Amino acid sequence: MRHAKLRAKKIAAQLSGQRDSDVLFKTHAKLLKQSRSKKVTKSLKKLEPLLKAVQASQTHSISWYRIRVPLKTELAFWKRLRDKHGAQADLCLLQGLTACYRKARKRFVLACQNKDCERYHDWRKWAKYQLYQFQFLSTQGSAKFRRRIQALTTLGKLLGKHHDLHVYRQHIHQVPAKEFSSDQLAICDVHIRHCEKDLEAQCRKIGSRWFEEKPSEFEEQLREKCRLQEPLELPT
Repeated sequence: MRHAKLRAKKIAAQLSGQRDSDVLFKTHAKLLKQSRSKKVTKSLKKLEPLLKAVQASQTHSISWYRIRVPLKTELAFWKRLRDKHGAQADLCLLQGLTACYRKARKRFVLACQNKDCERYHDWRKWAKYQLYQFQFLSTQGSAKFRRRIQALTTLGKLLGKHHDLHVYRQHIHQVPAKEFSSDQLAICDVHIRHCEKDLEAQCRKIGSRWFEEKPSEFEEQLREKCRLQEPLELPT
C-alpha cells in the first residue's frame, strides 16, 4: 500500500502546475468584462502590458503518454487488490468515500465561517477529490450520481475562478509602485473582492445542498445506492 501511495504522488507531481500560461490574462479579461466603473476599467487596462509579459512566458508542457502508462499500472494494481480481498475491498471503498466527504464537508463549513481565500482553495481540493471518486463510480453503469457529479463539477469551476482571483491579486500586489500606484491598486482590490463575494455566494449555495448531510447519513445513502456487495469493475 505504501508503494501505491508513492506512485500516486509521482503521478500527481507530474500533473501539478499544468495550467494555462495565460491564466492571469484570462482572469484579467473577465475582470474587465465585469467592470461597471470607468475608474476600475482604467486601472485594469494599465495592467495589461505587465500581464502580457507574463502571458508570453512559457510553461512546462507534459507528455500525456508518461501519465497514461502509470495510471494503467495503478488501475491494474487496485483491480488485483479488489479480486483478492472481495468484500473487504468494498468496505474500504465505502470508508474512503465517506472519509473524503467528511473532510470536504468540514472544509465547506470552515470556508463559510472564515471566508479566507485559502479556506476556499482547501475546500476546492477536497470537493474535487470527491468529484473524481464519483466519476469513477459513474463508470459502473449507474446514473444515480449524475446530479451530484454535475453539482461538484460546477462547484469546482466556481472555486477555481475564485482561486484565480486570489492568484491575480497576489501578482498585481508585486507590481512596482512606479508602474502601478497604490490608489489604482486599491481600486482593483475592491473590484476583485466584489467578484470574489459573488463567487462565494454561488459556492455556498451549492455547498448547502450537497454537504448538508452528516457523514453517517451520507455513508448510509451511499451504501444503499452503490450496493457495494456487488463487484465493481475498474474502467478500461
